[in-house]
Amino acid sequence: MTEWMLAMVTAIWGAVLVINPNIFDQPAWSGLRAIFRDEAVVGWIMVGLGFLWIGG
Repeated sequence: MTEWMLAMVTAIWGAVLVINPNIFDQPAWSGLRAIFRDEAVVGWIMVGLGFLWIGG
C-alpha cells in the first residue's frame, strides 16, 4: 500500500472509534479497553495522526 492509503486507513479507523462510542464494551475488544479505557480519545488521536500523515 502507498503511504497516503495507510494514512487514510488510520484516519478512517479513528473516525469509526469516534462515531461509535461503545466499541470497546464488546468482549472481543476487552484487551484494547484494558489498555486505552476510552475509544474516543484513541479515535481522535488516530484521526489527527492520519491527517498529519497525509499533510506531511
